[in-house]
Amino acid sequence: MRALLITVSILLFASSAFATAQFSELLEYRETTEKMFSVPLESYFSPENPKPEAFTKNLCTACWRGYIGTWRIENGYLYLISLHECCAQNPKGFPLEQINPEWNTPVKATWYTGTLRVVQGRLMEYSHMGFRSKYERDLFIQIEGGKVVGEKVVDNTAPKSKRNDK
Repeated sequence: MRALLITVSILLFASSAFATAQFSELLEYRETTEKMFSVPLESYFSPENPKPEAFTKNLCTACWRGYIGTWRIENGYLYLISLHECCAQNPKGFPLEQINPEWNTPVKATWYTGTLRVVQGRLMEYSHMGFRSKYERDLFIQIEGGKVVGEKVVDNTAPKSKRNDK
């Protein structure tokens, strides 16, 4: 019975840790810096490319990945500019060479294929879970092999019947 209680307690704590709103990544795009609710670096990590141990120090529930990345879209490509701690009292930067010895800033994100969600405008609805908070607009940028191949803006202030996200 005691083992069951301990197991249930651990599962409840672990699930609530991932239910916390996360610190956003940053994206420099069109002469502004926006909050990005996507984590393109996570798709780089694998058994062949393990996440550096430094990312597991100073963790907090608001930053389960262990870092905040700054990204840039320039000349139609996504670049990783810098990484830094997110939960330390005095956050320090992580050298990109910790991830790949050949990386020098900026790093073209050729490993990444997916959709970036960039939030714009004022916060309309806060959600204490992951990247679920709602802002006035969402800019979705489609990336294939690091190259921008499309984008779409969703106006979250419009009535649902008039949005282009149906």
